[in-house]
Amino acid sequence: MNSLPTKNDDLSKINQNLYNFSCLSKEEIIQCSKIINSLIKNKILENLFNANLNIWKSNKITADRFGWINFQKHIPKILDEGSNLLNELFKEEFKQVVLIGIGGSSQSAKIFNSFKNKNNKSLELHVLDSIHEKNVKILFEKLDLRKTIFIISSKSGSTLETNYLFNYFQKKLFENKINNIGNHFVAITDKNSPLHQIALKQQFRYIFSSPKDIGGRFSFTTHFGLIPGLICGFDVEKNLKILKKRSKVFKNNSESNPVLILAVLLYIYHQKGINQLIVTYNTKIKYFATWLEQLIAESNGKELKGLIPILKSENQQKNLISNNKKYAVLDYQLDPKNEDYFIKQNVPYFKSEIISEKNILSEMFKWQLVITILCYLIKIDPFNEPDVNESKILTLDVLKERKKIPKRSKETTEITITKLLDQLNENTPLAINVYLPEFYSLNKKLEELSNLITQKTSCLTFIGYGPRYLHSTGQIQKGGSKNIKTLFIVENKIINKMNSKEEKQLNNLFYVQPEIDILSLKKLGRRASVIDINTDYENELDKIIKIVKNFEYNVKT
Repeated sequence: MNSLPTKNDDLSKINQNLYNFSCLSKEEIIQCSKIINSLIKNKILENLFNANLNIWKSNKITADRFGWINFQKHIPKILDEGSNLLNELFKEEFKQVVLIGIGGSSQSAKIFNSFKNKNNKSLELHVLDSIHEKNVKILFEKLDLRKTIFIISSKSGSTLETNYLFNYFQKKLFENKINNIGNHFVAITDKNSPLHQIALKQQFRYIFSSPKDIGGRFSFTTHFGLIPGLICGFDVEKNLKILKKRSKVFKNNSESNPVLILAVLLYIYHQKGINQLIVTYNTKIKYFATWLEQLIAESNGKELKGLIPILKSENQQKNLISNNKKYAVLDYQLDPKNEDYFIKQNVPYFKSEIISEKNILSEMFKWQLVITILCYLIKIDPFNEPDVNESKILTLDVLKERKKIPKRSKETTEITITKLLDQLNENTPLAINVYLPEFYSLNKKLEELSNLITQKTSCLTFIGYGPRYLHSTGQIQKGGSKNIKTLFIVENKIINKMNSKEEKQLNNLFYVQPEIDILSLKKLGRRASVIDINTDYENELDKIIKIVKNFEYNVKT
């Protein structure tokens, strides 16, 4: 295994055994060192920490999204506001909090909830980012509405899924004859956004104005992360102290800085055509992995460029593929068998630091720096998501009947799967976009399907539930490499005449969204394969799995 030289300082202590990497020739190691030294010479980190965007030397940068780099200036105010809210809720004996948000507005809340300290005084926190009728109703049945607070979390204040879920729960409070309905709601949004105006009009208990210069996926040190973190019992202040210390280390212009090393290594592999990054993870850090997936996919998946993050919850040796050399591995499972296997297979391999409840914030901050520098190197704006916004606009036009969705032709499941599998190989990563309720049993079926497709074709797959993936890997599916293929698994539309107006609103959005996304991909010259299934979900997925099992793959010469 090759390695870069490191200096004997505080940085090398952090960097020691943090990353191992292989597959670099001597010439590439020299190239890596030259690029790092060039970044040091140009004071890349100093410029980033001073929010000097002139280093981009082009117009490819969203100037008002760099506030996260100086996170400390917002912290005291946010902690005071969060403590005041928490004290009120304890005093009034509230028991449950539901955070409603999509993408960056809810990802960090999920992470902090999974790392909460059970010894801390807290409230029961639920995070809702699904609009499927079954998932919404399952959560609703767990709630004591009189003792529940709803946090409506949307930076833009106009996120359709979030607004429709707000309408749904507001109606439920009204139906249950709960007084002072506004007292059960808290808003986290930009000042003067549509949500901010609604919150003022309906007299929400609290309105937290998030910093305008911090985008959703970079917002874990703002109200979007810290307020739910305080509520669920996450050790916010301890983590912030460690983050403050580590951020000073990451700022250091040194060859041994892990931020520079990792960014440059990823850049070199990207330039070599190794643009798939497998991220292995265990159950404890599942939500960190999905946050990282969004950070990478939305930040660098543009202009036909970008690393494609591919999450793998179980990456044992028997499931790994030896005939695909188009990927690198970021290992958060830290299984020695994985390390041995990848090194023997000559696969680029990065061994991570162990993530715990003490260092999760600093790990997130480190990755924000790494991906920002990677985007600088590949000349991409890390702070926008142009294709995500295009889909949002088209969805709104359809819902308001300004545009109509053309009917798509349908084929049998077997024909669709066979045609798709014939197109797949190690160079064609496959996005599986799922519009079904999110259940553990279905997750297992989808993982089985994913593994089978990989075994049959050498193609790596990544799975996303709608609408969540639209605010994550949806960007790289439209803006990344043209080789990315997409498969939609969509529930047949069901019309329940007994549903309320708010339920119909949610259902209509749920069934419209995949059609919009398919249309958006088509407009960009990207073909999507679609399988429509009924509500006997497990049996329907079993049928798809059986077709894949019986498929005979012909190796292209």
